[in-house]
Amino acid sequence: MNHTPGPWATYFCNPGQRNGVIYSESLPESSASICDLVADICIKDNDRRRGDKWVYSEQRAADARLIAAAPDLLTALDDLLAYLEGYDHDYPEAAPKFDRARAAIAKARGQA
Repeated sequence: MNHTPGPWATYFCNPGQRNGVIYSESLPESSASICDLVADICIKDNDRRRGDKWVYSEQRAADARLIAAAPDLLTALDDLLAYLEGYDHDYPEAAPKFDRARAAIAKARGQA
């Protein structure tokens, strides 16, 4: 089975909310959601000095952006490998990098 078509994008929580979503920009809004980020982008701040509240997490937002970039990264890596096919034999020192790229593509496709 193929993944949801890209490009994917993120919607992060607004102040006072704790939700976010990764969605496909190429699908109708009613079927575009890929995964919910409830309490993942906005995490509970238990700092007693400020009281409990939901605050934006830069690291979790960065994780969500990386996930949303996955289809574009997969396509770009696939295209690059197709363009450079055969060069790993001409440059043996690059062979491990080609192998890592092929392994990443296989992992993304569930073939690893």
